[in-house]
Amino acid sequence: MDAASLQNGFRLGDWLIEPRDFRASMADRVETLTRDQLTVLLTLARRHGEAVDRRTLRAELEAVQPVTDERLRTAVAGLRTMFGEKSRQPRYLASVGTDAYALIAHFEPVVPAAAIDPPEPPATARVAGRAESLLLELRRRSVLKVTASYLLGMWIMLQVAQVTFAPLRFPDWWMTALTILAITGLPIVVVLAWTYEITPEGVVLDAGAPGSKRRLPRPRKSIAPFLVAGVALMALVTGFAWWRSLDVSAARSQEALALEPGVRSIAVLPLVDMSPAGGNTYLGDGLSEEFSTKLAQMPGLRVAARTSAFEFKGRNLDVRKIGQSLGVRHVLEGSVRREGDRVRVTVQLIDTATGYHTWAGNFDRPWRDVLSLQDDIAVSVADALQIVLGAGTGQAAARDQRIDTRAIDPYLAGLAALRQPADQSRLDGAETSFNKAIAIDPDFAGAYAGLCRTQTRQFSRSRDPAALQSAERTCRKALSLDPQLLETEKALASIAVSDGRFGEAAAAYAGLLQRNPSDADAYIGLGEAMAGLGKSAEAEANYRRAVNAEPAYWGAHAALAKHLFERGKVDEAAAAQRKVTELVPPSAGAWSNLGAILQMKGDFEGALQAYGRSLQLEPGKDAYSNLATTYFYSNRFPEAVANYERAAALGEHDYVIQGNLADALWQADGRRNDAIARYRRAILLAEAELESKPSDPALKAQLGYFYGRIGEPERGRRYLADALAAGPEILYVQYFVGVVAADSGDRAGALRAVAVLVRMGFPATLLRSAPEFRSLLQDADYKKIIGAG
Repeated sequence: MDAASLQNGFRLGDWLIEPRDFRASMADRVETLTRDQLTVLLTLARRHGEAVDRRTLRAELEAVQPVTDERLRTAVAGLRTMFGEKSRQPRYLASVGTDAYALIAHFEPVVPAAAIDPPEPPATARVAGRAESLLLELRRRSVLKVTASYLLGMWIMLQVAQVTFAPLRFPDWWMTALTILAITGLPIVVVLAWTYEITPEGVVLDAGAPGSKRRLPRPRKSIAPFLVAGVALMALVTGFAWWRSLDVSAARSQEALALEPGVRSIAVLPLVDMSPAGGNTYLGDGLSEEFSTKLAQMPGLRVAARTSAFEFKGRNLDVRKIGQSLGVRHVLEGSVRREGDRVRVTVQLIDTATGYHTWAGNFDRPWRDVLSLQDDIAVSVADALQIVLGAGTGQAAARDQRIDTRAIDPYLAGLAALRQPADQSRLDGAETSFNKAIAIDPDFAGAYAGLCRTQTRQFSRSRDPAALQSAERTCRKALSLDPQLLETEKALASIAVSDGRFGEAAAAYAGLLQRNPSDADAYIGLGEAMAGLGKSAEAEANYRRAVNAEPAYWGAHAALAKHLFERGKVDEAAAAQRKVTELVPPSAGAWSNLGAILQMKGDFEGALQAYGRSLQLEPGKDAYSNLATTYFYSNRFPEAVANYERAAALGEHDYVIQGNLADALWQADGRRNDAIARYRRAILLAEAELESKPSDPALKAQLGYFYGRIGEPERGRRYLADALAAGPEILYVQYFVGVVAADSGDRAGALRAVAVLVRMGFPATLLRSAPEFRSLLQDADYKKIIGAG
């Protein structure tokens, strides 16, 4: 904005600044600005939102007369007094560091209306149209009066509605609906006012020529009924909004608690890339990830899950709506600008209850010091929130400053990839980036921590024991370099779950929750540990606590869906998994898992659509395996074999997929020997995993089934007995018990297991077409159990 344009005036928040008159006004308050105050305001306004250092401000003041630091401080203090704010809680004028200021309030230049002089009429113009002109003028005046009355009435109604319903915390749509109705009603009222104009009857006008006198038209109909109808409609919509608000006010109670002034909670949104050359999106994502990690370590501060916050990336939503969605009181947002060997981060802390800025700051650093920004910003945010930092922050900053500059780029790129759902391509990208950072700087603790988390997720997908061992080595290396890394503690606890050390994992997650009772990931981990210990009800309770802690976190809903699915609560599992696809629609795994649940419900069409969506996003072993299962239950065994083979090629260490391929080969013509070979491969993988998870009921049940298929029924029965004793409530334990009974000709045992399956919610549609129960399909009792008789 140039200086000449600013002289026309500008709005700053609630204030109107009029430089030509040295005046600032707000509502019924008028202040006279000193020359120094006005000079400072104009200088900051020309670079609104940016930090302007004292040297620049002094230079502007010196253009009038010599200046001192005291004179500049006096001008700034006078402005803050006028704005009614303190330096530590700015809304208009923020201190940036110790040597700069910035205007942070809403800024809008005043555009003067252009004065247009109407052309003079020709000297020979006749006055024959005076009657038409006067009639037109009367109509215009009436339209203006009606429009003004309408706008005043609508404004009063909207104000009354807002004051009435604001305490109820009703969703924004109702106020938006009233406003839209008021706006769309305006042109209707104008047209009606023009059409139904009331003019005084009997008025005679002289048109200026003999015989040209004329009488104005008779009065037209009154528009009063239309105005009354409009106001009545507004009242009806307002009443409906009030009635609807009663239904939702209770549901908003938990959200309201999160926004109470005393609750310290924050979400870190991804920083926007403002680099001139572009291509640095990963930098904003990676730094936001780091800020979240730092803030999560502060006592008394709840930080929204990073994945939840990142769902608002690129969506131009009001921060108040974001705060309501995430259940946080504050939002940290901003931008990052990289140019050459310099990086500049601009951040602002916003109160989601009011929409006002609580604090703003600009941070300029050499590229080599970019990681120290996380500590500087965390300290500043903590100060703004009046939170006491824990020990160790200064040490972390000192460590960050020793990191090789070249390792920063791949490290931040790895963090950006890791925050996404664990699709294989993203995990591969994250692993490559972290390894590149470690190759540059072998003592980079943060890079080891990121690699540890990546390898842990890799094991969850591949079940490769080598990946598990590698993950644990990497995690311990990260902790040896930096014992304060919270994410590494979580990763180690996750490894303990994967390795069957459920008691150790439960203790670790309980300790993490003592430090941060709102950590959704810790609740998920504790749920997995409880499930491993056979405490199904406690596991489900912890998964639901994770959902309550972070309602917008896809991981919490996914963990709950998996647990419910394994316990036969298929409808509830489907609802939870649909939420996952809504939160992370680009995730191939989310769609694949939804397809598996829909398939279990007997919705084959919906399952095929979900699998197709998953494969479109990324071909993966789970999607291929689930698609093959659909073909399997449709008795299309060649297609099932082909898709299971694709899945097995991507998951060679996954005993479940190897067993599924064996099942399809078993049913295909002339492939029994191939099937037995695959069952043996699945047994080797499953027994290797059983060494680390000796109490897993589902794993034991599947081993019992595998041994039955290769002709070792006694060994299989021992595994099945252990599985039934440890997990009778697990759906697939009962399924494999029933299949083994059917294979061995134990009709009574098979019928008992199928009856239990039906009670647990296993879809009868699958049981009517399940190849494993083909020998019972004509059995009258079987038909009765599955509802086919």
